[in-house]
Amino acid sequence: CGLRLVHAVRPVATVTAAGGYLPAEYVRFVEENAVEVLAAARRAVRDTAPDVEVRTALDHDSARHGLLREAEGAELLVVGSRGGGGVAGLRLGSTSAAVASSAPCPVVVVAAAPGAGASGVVVGVDGSPAAATALGFAADEARRLGEELVVVHAWEPFDPWADHVCDEAMAAARSTLEAEHTAVLTGAVEEVRGRYPELVVRQVLVAHHRPAEALLDAAAAARLLVVGTRGRGALASLLLGSVSHAVLHGAQLPVAVVPQPRG
Repeated sequence: CGLRLVHAVRPVATVTAAGGYLPAEYVRFVEENAVEVLAAARRAVRDTAPDVEVRTALDHDSARHGLLREAEGAELLVVGSRGGGGVAGLRLGSTSAAVASSAPCPVVVVAAAPGAGASGVVVGVDGSPAAATALGFAADEARRLGEELVVVHAWEPFDPWADHVCDEAMAAARSTLEAEHTAVLTGAVEEVRGRYPELVVRQVLVAHHRPAEALLDAAAAARLLVVGTRGRGALASLLLGSVSHAVLHGAQLPVAVVPQPRG
């Protein structure tokens, strides 16, 4: 498919707060710089992927609004984890967080390129509709890349102190809980194997008090990590669930955030 390179720059106000006027040269410089940013990006694509059809778009708006508008009708939106205006110490910039939670299409946030020996596509599932959508996207990507698909389900065990309690009832409850989570993972894997019989699929069940850390550990050597926008525990007002949000802030590889279909 084609590639559209987008650069957003707010219109330059010619009148200052003090009532004076900005020099015309400055206004012209801002516009020329924006055009050069796009031209440099086009050259970079031409040098690395000369067969890709490339178009450019210059939006006179905020980066967030410009990218969300451009994402309408797109198959995929790709952004870096932080732009030049990010806050020091935060890996995920405000623009990346905004588009990842609100875009109508899947968003790939690239914190860093995969390592030289990276392999596999990792996806987190939790039995929710959002996870099912993410699983389908991950399977498509794994098939397209010729990679193994690793399906991870992280569940939170009892409080740490409970692990040291020698009680038959507690042990039975833990066993039942683990069996329920195993069924969630197995069901997801069986579904994807039925739809993609040619795909190599591996399942990973992790008991971890921090599911986001479990996903990041499983994807440490992967090419791509895939998460949904909302899991079971997310508040209705938060489109980007807590696990997905934590993964984006801690990732050192590309992360795909897949929204549920509208409606």
